[in-house]
Amino acid sequence: MWFVALFVALLVAFLLAGFCPPVHASSVIGGETVYTVEKDDTLERIAAKLGVPVKRIVDTNGLDPKKRLSRGQVLKVYDRKITPDPIDEGIVINIPERRLYYFKDKRLAETFPVALGLSRKTNGFDWRTPTGKFVITAKQKDPTWNVPPSIQREMELKGEEVIVSMPPGPDNPLGKHALITSIPGIMIHETNKPASISRY
Repeated sequence: MWFVALFVALLVAFLLAGFCPPVHASSVIGGETVYTVEKDDTLERIAAKLGVPVKRIVDTNGLDPKKRLSRGQVLKVYDRKITPDPIDEGIVINIPERRLYYFKDKRLAETFPVALGLSRKTNGFDWRTPTGKFVITAKQKDPTWNVPPSIQREMELKGEEVIVSMPPGPDNPLGKHALITSIPGIMIHETNKPASISRY
């Protein structure tokens, strides 16, 4: 047991002398909160707004997912998350969690639930969100959506009218603002389908 006492003594000495290197570890945010159901709320909208899975809300509150929620109903929500290791400045997107983390001055400044590409190939199409480092190359307000060839092909296969581009407006899936990234065809943007948030 003497070696435990020696280790503790050395550790205390290092700490007091300031020799302990700074720790840049992930941290835990969130916890248990409550949410009061608003007019026209659905489980999907609440889950998207709070960035938690529908199943977690259903299980925590013993809900029947087929029944409508009542305005004023109070729901318990567990939204605890482990943040990524901090970076000096920039964005980290946790794909499995479907969440964006924005760091500024080595601290977590904001976090948002996001929708991402499907996690696997479907019907011959690969909608997976690519991984890797990127930079924001431009910001656009009221962007025009230039429909990717893969989506044009999907429209064609479904027998739908093939759209090459879509001007700004309520039908534009990019919403009112878009950040263009250095990964070809990948943007961080608003959406006209809020229920898609927190989903693939």
